[in-house]
Amino acid sequence: MEHIETGKNFFPNLLDSMTDLVRVIDKSNVVIYENSAFKNVFKDTYGKKCYKTICENSFCPDCPFYKSVNSKTTEKHFGDIVIKGRIYSVALSSLNDENGVIAIVEVFRDITSEHNIKEKIIGSNKKMVKEIELAKSLQLSILRDKLPDIKGYKFSSIFLPCETLGGDMYDCFKISENEVAMYIADVSGHGVMAAMLTVYLRQEIFSQFKTKKMIDQVLKGVQESFLEMNIESSVYITVFMIVLDIKTGLFKFVNAGHSVAPIIFDGDKVSEIFSPGNPISSWFETPVFTVKDSKLKKGGKLLLFTDGLDEIHTGTATLEGLKKLVDQKKVLGERLLDKIIKKYASFSEDDITLLIAERE
Repeated sequence: MEHIETGKNFFPNLLDSMTDLVRVIDKSNVVIYENSAFKNVFKDTYGKKCYKTICENSFCPDCPFYKSVNSKTTEKHFGDIVIKGRIYSVALSSLNDENGVIAIVEVFRDITSEHNIKEKIIGSNKKMVKEIELAKSLQLSILRDKLPDIKGYKFSSIFLPCETLGGDMYDCFKISENEVAMYIADVSGHGVMAAMLTVYLRQEIFSQFKTKKMIDQVLKGVQESFLEMNIESSVYITVFMIVLDIKTGLFKFVNAGHSVAPIIFDGDKVSEIFSPGNPISSWFETPVFTVKDSKLKKGGKLLLFTDGLDEIHTGTATLEGLKKLVDQKKVLGERLLDKIIKKYASFSEDDITLLIAERE
């Protein structure tokens, strides 16, 4: 007898222990059971028509209840509903006998907090996307529309940002009557931080050249400025910088940790310009910037690029292909850069930046 009573009370007691709101409705829309959680929220609706309890006291033809009642299967139906300022996820399933549906079980779960969190995340994402677009616009706006127009020389560039914000930067400008400074740079990582550092770098290098002429001193000035910002140690900037004497073709260059060496064509052969150097970072308070010399001969080309080109670090094929393209005497300027992009930017997930100087 005790076992019978225990079994009789088991399911009501189980349902009453649930935090979800549960009620059972018969085929005539009358509430025939409510668990404790349901009563605590909606008071007593037992014996009332379901649509006169928590709804708007009117029949709703789209109510999942009617779909469940008229369903010939035991398929569940789901929906969300706002009740008394709270949002509930509602699941309905049918109780069947040999003749079909005899009642519907409704389970209400309060998802207000989850909904609010979701809305906050969506709002934050929209704000973040807006900020990223603004940062990208700012990054693109600082790139020079026109490179120096100098008789006997041609300067060309291309910048292809990846979908996310990246850290590539280039610039080319006159620093005196007979000298042109040009550089290519790469800030570690992606995102708003990297993009904003490219903006900082461009302004800082331009400012340093106003008071300094030696490129190692310019980079030391940039390093000192970088340290003053107290940026986390994982962030660093690589730069390959050149100062070209347009009268003689002689140029000085410094590599500040840039991972891909520029390619130079002297009219006869193609080679790389190698030079060691430390990046702009917090790793070294007094980094070494070694100045070296070379010459851009008449008919020569000098190509600077970042490491976004396909497989530039994983094999020799891309580098050898670049050399062959640069070696073609009749392929010049934008046409040469377009060929490089077409061949070596097929699946890159990084920014791609190219800067070339040609002497006629």
